[in-house]
Amino acid sequence: MMRVSVVAALWLAAASAARLTDNPTATISAGRVVGISKSIPNGASTINQFLGIPYAEPPIGDLRFAPPKPFAAPKKGDILATAWPNACVQQGSADLLTSQSEDCLYLNVFAPLGPAPGCGRTVMVWIHGGALKTGSSAIAAYDGSYLAASQDVVVVSINYRLSLLGFSNAPALGLGERNAGFYDQRMALQWVQDNIGAFGGDRKKVTIFGQSSGSTSVSRLVGTMRENPPFRAAITQSGWYDYASVMDIASDIPGLAAWDTIVTQLNCSSLSNSNDEELACMRAVDVADIQTALASASSLTFTAVNDDMTQLTFPEKARVEGRIARVPILTGQAANEGTLFQDPTLTTIDEFVTQFPTLESVKTELSSAYPVGDSGYATRFAADAAIDTDIEWTCSISRIAGLTARQGIPVWRYYFNETFPNTPIDGFGVYHSADIPILFGTYDASNATADEIKLNSVMQTAWADFAKDPWGVGPGWPRVDVGQDHAVAALGSPDKNPSGWTVIRNGTVDDKCGIFQSIYDDAAGGTPWW
Repeated sequence: MMRVSVVAALWLAAASAARLTDNPTATISAGRVVGISKSIPNGASTINQFLGIPYAEPPIGDLRFAPPKPFAAPKKGDILATAWPNACVQQGSADLLTSQSEDCLYLNVFAPLGPAPGCGRTVMVWIHGGALKTGSSAIAAYDGSYLAASQDVVVVSINYRLSLLGFSNAPALGLGERNAGFYDQRMALQWVQDNIGAFGGDRKKVTIFGQSSGSTSVSRLVGTMRENPPFRAAITQSGWYDYASVMDIASDIPGLAAWDTIVTQLNCSSLSNSNDEELACMRAVDVADIQTALASASSLTFTAVNDDMTQLTFPEKARVEGRIARVPILTGQAANEGTLFQDPTLTTIDEFVTQFPTLESVKTELSSAYPVGDSGYATRFAADAAIDTDIEWTCSISRIAGLTARQGIPVWRYYFNETFPNTPIDGFGVYHSADIPILFGTYDASNATADEIKLNSVMQTAWADFAKDPWGVGPGWPRVDVGQDHAVAALGSPDKNPSGWTVIRNGTVDDKCGIFQSIYDDAAGGTPWW
């Protein structure tokens, strides 16, 4: 009986090996990578997926909280990239396909079949969002297969450390070491430069794109990697970090205070008043205990520090002075960004401003511009969401687009304004992240409308066209002009407009932006509005 079991095991091993020999492979600096092939539904194409390629050493032990180290080649055997990677340890979860782990510094490559034209295909590197607290490349909505197949581009999605492990604020670390998560992003981009040719990509044709804190990460990379950036274009979807402080929440516990709180909770404080001993203790804590502590720490915000290496103290000043990467920008937002972030129990503007103290100086103007009742918004919730949408997204995007255009850098702006019956979150309008499944083609296809399918095609084509020709026609609509009046592409209603967008003037959506001028000026160090 034992002999039969051994023979069966050997047969299964041989069969598995035989199956892997049919899998797509790529040879990179660390060795041979084995992936899988995926047929695209409703299409005639197949895509090669390489899921979970390590780009850095596991950040464990003495590497916990520290900048990453490049992945060393495996001692023997292939690198199997056939399953989604672990998500990084985080505060909460966001529809993750995999478990959380400290061993999480992996990326995924989605590559079309067949020989690449010329020197290689355009490469699009996705940086996920989640407030630098949550998220992963292993989320179904971020599957790059459909975008890669439909546009003949190579798509890469990356993991990076989050929350406490990515942005610890540990005082024992030098200021230039504390933003470990941003250094992870940089190392992933360097991996792309070193290895993407093995997947048919051209290292000189890289566009970085992201949404929410993935978008603010893109803006940081543009702002801090001025010389020879490892990308030639950037797309920011729903987020810049230039004025992040304007909507600081009064109840949050940020930065060093967050570190001190978690250190106390994990019994690593009061170690002879030694920052080094405190850090050593935190590096020895079991990661499961860290996960438990973070699960009950929703008010803790492990903020990135201004090290002027990965995050600038005055990013707008650098933009005004031209000290940024000179790469074309596609930037925009969803129409109702703020709806997911409001407290439905608030009943007055005073209560809203109490949550966001920065707005106290313009409270009277807000009451007038965002009235509740017959002449204005139906509810306090709707008015608060509109204020939040304007100050955090609409008006900051408008300001940054104009300042960037003044540097002679091509900028295009969009305004995503469409909902569909199968929208996952009902009742919140065109909410923050509503554009993601439309862009990636990961919406629920079983009951998709013709307009949804059309808009998916429109967005994928526009994003890929921008990535393929960022210094030329870009996504296809007019660039942002220098000055307060500029073009914006309103994305939606493809049944009414075959192009899938309508070019509007920014005044249509920026009409209340003057209210926030003084707040932006304060956050930026007094830089003029235009």
